[in-house]
Amino acid sequence: MQGEGEIVKGESAIASPPSSEQKTKIIKKKGWPSPEWFKPLEELPGYKHRDHQRAAEVIRLSCGEAGVDMAGVTLAFADYYRLNHIRHGWSDPVKAFRSTIAVQIKLALHSHKPPALRIGMDGKPYRDFDNSHEKYVEAAKTDIG
Repeated sequence: MQGEGEIVKGESAIASPPSSEQKTKIIKKKGWPSPEWFKPLEELPGYKHRDHQRAAEVIRLSCGEAGVDMAGVTLAFADYYRLNHIRHGWSDPVKAFRSTIAVQIKLALHSHKPPALRIGMDGKPYRDFDNSHEKYVEAAKTDIG
């Protein structure tokens, strides 16, 4: 009869490294059930699979208090992080997002303002989104040509 801790002939005392499937299970166990709006952060370089519930709660409350869509703010930050994390010295996207949440909210609030009011050739105001300026561009082309 074999006792506990004894090595059976043919077995190795050194454990084999975990397979990729086992590694994935280990990572998932260390993670947390993140909400859908948080998922873009998980795809960023430097993301660490761990429990980010406190950070998510700070982000959720901050966005809710400011009245901005947290999914939109998260996506905008993820795009910015991909391009600028090296320049800023960021190595953890969740930490960077949480520490700059006020800036991200401010950017989101300002990005939804209507385009600036412009004055057309006839002296009437227009905004870029209403395309009323196109008639002035066409009129200028016919005057030139």
